[in-house]
Amino acid sequence: MDAQQSEGKLRSLSESQCFAKSRSALISRIRSSLPLPQQPVETKDTPLSDIYNEYLAVIPIHQMYTTERSIASVSATQGAFSSIKVAKETSTGHTYAMKVTSIAEEDLVKIAVKEYETLKGLSHPNIVHPSHFLIDTSQWKAYMFMPVLCEKTFSDLAAEDSGSISELHVQSLAYELFSALLYLHTKHIIHRDINPHNILCTDGHPTLIDFQTCSTDHQGKWLMSYVGTGGFAAPEMRSRAVYS
Repeated sequence: MDAQQSEGKLRSLSESQCFAKSRSALISRIRSSLPLPQQPVETKDTPLSDIYNEYLAVIPIHQMYTTERSIASVSATQGAFSSIKVAKETSTGHTYAMKVTSIAEEDLVKIAVKEYETLKGLSHPNIVHPSHFLIDTSQWKAYMFMPVLCEKTFSDLAAEDSGSISELHVQSLAYELFSALLYLHTKHIIHRDINPHNILCTDGHPTLIDFQTCSTDHQGKWLMSYVGTGGFAAPEMRSRAVYS
C-alpha cells in the first residue's frame, strides 16, 4: 500500500469520527431542548372502581371534621376494620357519630358502601339513619356520618347493673325491636348480627346499628354464610344449616 492510499484511508477515518462526534452533539442539543417527560406519580394501588366516584371526598376528611372522642363501647363491636368517633364539622359546627372503616381492600369498600346505601334506603324509628358518606383516598378510609343518638349499648346497660328492668319496659323494648326486624324483612333484608352490642339505648328506646354483615339480595335464595357474634348467632348459622 503506497503512501497516497494510506493518507486517503486516514482522512476517511478522521472524517467519519468527526461526523460521529457532530451527530452525537446534535442529538444531545435536540434532547436538551425538549421538555422532560413527566414522571409517574407513585400512588398506592387504588381499590376503588368508578362506581364509587360520587362518594369521594374533595379534600381530606381531617380538614373538614375534627374528632372529639371515640365511642369506645360501640367501636369495640365494629371489628378490626371499623370504629365509631364523635366528630364536628368545622364549617357548620354540626356534630356526628362518624363510623370509620379501613378500605385497604376492595371488599371492604363494598361492605362500607353497602351498609350506607342499605341504611339510607330505610326509614324506621328504631333503625339508625345515616346522613352522608365519604371516602378519603388520602387515608384509604370510608366515613359514614350518623346522628349522635347515644353512647351506650344494651351491653353497657347490662354491665352497669343499675337494677332490674320492669317487665313492661322489656315488653316495650321487644316490641320495638320486633317492629324493626319485621320492617327489615319486608324489605328483604337480614341483619345477621343482632346482639346487645349492636343495639343503642336512646331515651329508653332501642336503635339497631351495624349493618355491615347484613344480606340485602337473598330474596328467593338460600344463604349459608356464617356471620354474626358468637353465642348470639342464629341457630341456623350455628348448625351450618341453610337459611333465608
